[in-house]
Amino acid sequence: MVVAPQGQGSSGNGVLGIALDSGRVLWRLPLPRPARGAPAIVGGTAFVGCEDHYVYAVGVASGKLEWRSETPYPVDAAPAVANGRVFVVSADASTSKATLVALDAATGRTLWRFSPPAPSFGASAVSVDGASAFAGLGDGDLRAFDAATGRVRWQTVVRDSFDPLATPAISGGTLFAADVSGGLYALRADSGARRWNYQFEELTGRGAPVVAAGTVYLGLTGGTIVAIDAASGDLVWRGRYVGGAVGPLTPAGSLLLAPLQGSGGVVALAHDPSGRLVSVPSPTVLHLPLGLANFLGAAVLLGAAILGIFRFALRPAPVDLDVSRGADAPPDPSPEAPPEPDPATPGVGGSASASRTSDPGSPRGGATGGATRRRPRRRR
Repeated sequence: MVVAPQGQGSSGNGVLGIALDSGRVLWRLPLPRPARGAPAIVGGTAFVGCEDHYVYAVGVASGKLEWRSETPYPVDAAPAVANGRVFVVSADASTSKATLVALDAATGRTLWRFSPPAPSFGASAVSVDGASAFAGLGDGDLRAFDAATGRVRWQTVVRDSFDPLATPAISGGTLFAADVSGGLYALRADSGARRWNYQFEELTGRGAPVVAAGTVYLGLTGGTIVAIDAASGDLVWRGRYVGGAVGPLTPAGSLLLAPLQGSGGVVALAHDPSGRLVSVPSPTVLHLPLGLANFLGAAVLLGAAILGIFRFALRPAPVDLDVSRGADAPPDPSPEAPPEPDPATPGVGGSASASRTSDPGSPRGGATGGATRRRPRRRR
């Protein structure tokens, strides 16, 4: 049987039980608001989170309501069930609030809650592995909790918030989580220590990581599906498909099913033994020799630019060589001596008669003799 939510608006909302062989609807439980996350089915009971702030426990065989439990905010993320407990993230984008709630799976009684001190701008769904529950509550951290008590085991900083339909994956003691801006993180599940992270140029949106055979698969908003080596963190394969953003991937035997949210279709991928793999490290990986070379080059360019600016700013001011003065300027107290006569100048020591030139600058009003008295030049 398939248990699926129905409805996206104010009416026609509910949970359906559908026969897998025929597609016939076997039962329907009406809900007041949409249920956006996938139901979690354990022990004959389906657990469904709803926008009306409630979590519903529904009998899979009959479709009857077993219990419902109220949470502080809408529940858009899919519940997780383990060790007799139901874990849900209850979040409200309008108030930037988020709370992780643990419920008793048999009765719906609240066992513990945790709310981050900082505002929440997008929380993930919750994943459970053994005695720990993992969730990003949209305050810039990814946390691990003691599943029994709610105590925070560790927390680590991430670059962006999460989507409520994106669930972290756990494999081989490593937690894989994707934020909405294209960041994929691999963390030690026991300590939160970062093994690697890969930053994609496309946004992640509602894509959630899936781990199979040592490879992490993730869908991006641009229609791209990527494969990352789980051990090294290098990109080994990528493919692009027309149809819009890729939602959460689902393994189905030897196939990988990828929902295309733009067109509403599904792409089924199969392993190609003849395909060629690549090995591309993340842009966030630091290559020390190249980084030092870039740093030194940038330092040289910056130093040259600063030196040029200071040389321009501290250069001497230009000197005005125009020494002409007004009528009121005082005469130069130390006039220069008249130049020596030039024998080649007519009238100066030659056979031509000497000229008598009036000199307004002379105290006597003129000059006599064989040479012409010139106006004294002022000092510059």
